[in-house]
Amino acid sequence: MSSPITSLDPSRVSVRARSVALACLLAVVGLFALDGLLFRTGLYTSWLEPDSSSGLFELTLRRERQAQAKNGDNMVLTLGDSRFAFYPRVCNQLTAETGYVFRSAGLAGSDLRVWYYMLRDLDPTRQRYRAIVFGVTDYDDEDEGYNPFEDPRSLHYMITSLRWTDASEIAQSYRTPSLKWLAFRSALLKGFILQADIQAFLSHPVKRIKYVELCRRGFPQWTYELSGGNGLAGFSTAIAAHARRLCSCACRAGRSCGRIPSSKRRALPSASLLRAPT
Repeated sequence: MSSPITSLDPSRVSVRARSVALACLLAVVGLFALDGLLFRTGLYTSWLEPDSSSGLFELTLRRERQAQAKNGDNMVLTLGDSRFAFYPRVCNQLTAETGYVFRSAGLAGSDLRVWYYMLRDLDPTRQRYRAIVFGVTDYDDEDEGYNPFEDPRSLHYMITSLRWTDASEIAQSYRTPSLKWLAFRSALLKGFILQADIQAFLSHPVKRIKYVELCRRGFPQWTYELSGGNGLAGFSTAIAAHARRLCSCACRAGRSCGRIPSSKRRALPSASLLRAPT
């Protein structure tokens, strides 16, 4: 016995297909809207775990923006990782003499990608600082045993600064296809990187909020007055002794600071910086 043949109304199939397509489109739009609301307006990024890479980036960015409002344009910014070990407060003992205020926006474990996005947020017009100093691993341009620029951990630092328009650029900065995809999707939907932070926040929201408020109040002073301890005795003095020529070293690529005669070091900052102190 033959089974009956059921015919489908083409118009109904078309309506159903359109409904499914519309539902999928609305879901995608809603996902991007939620991501934008949480992570691109400061609604959630203001409450990131301060001890995380993302939270430390945000605290440092906030601190340096406050310093800009306080100190104006006569500032020298330094960027580096933990090996840079720079103490702005020592150099700033000479501010009355030089007219410049030294600041540090470096982060332990950071790399060039992180510094780029930090600097982009701090100085979008490229007119804020008189000089910018980058800490490098070595004066010799030699390959290392691994490729530090294939490290995906940098995404956790700069994730809050990434824009939708950065997706292609940040993806192309990696070579491995899997890292390209990770960077691309993370720039589009930041929740991929911040999901662990969100889960921790939802577990103890009150505790997180209180800790963030504490860090906001104390972070600028804690980091500015940070001391290297007895193990670095004399190191800060050495920094102070070279503060006058630090700016000129940053502006003279390929020149060894140690070769600059001491009689000329005093005049170098004024000659090297873009604008004289006001």
